[in-house]
Amino acid sequence: LTPHLSLEADSNASESHLPVEKTDILSPAKGKKLPPTIFIIFGAIGDLTKRKLIPALYNLAVNQHLSEEFAVIGVDCVPMSTEDFRLKINRDIHELSSRSIESNVCDWLLQRLHYISGDFKDLHTFEKLNEIGRAHV
Repeated sequence: LTPHLSLEADSNASESHLPVEKTDILSPAKGKKLPPTIFIIFGAIGDLTKRKLIPALYNLAVNQHLSEEFAVIGVDCVPMSTEDFRLKINRDIHELSSRSIESNVCDWLLQRLHYISGDFKDLHTFEKLNEIGRAHV
């Protein structure tokens, strides 16, 4: 998610009165619509994704901090279909979630998962990534 930045003078700043960045992060709690977001994970089959990224995304979904127009594209060199990737992530969520699983939220997140199998050094992998990204924005 991209925070909106505004520049304001800091009353505690030195005589130069340099502007200070102040963020206004959009959230449903503030009644603002979140922008469309695509979250790309390189190394999507790895341990970091399983133990940190997916549980964090699930918690964001539970707390309604993800855009309705949200997608995750996993990229890795392991041959796998999107459906198999979704099954794996579903198992990971159930295994590692720190809270009870809300099936409607889990299903919502799983339907937004996509997978690309390819070599990170191959241009074709990035062409597939571009194609899937454009289809889900």
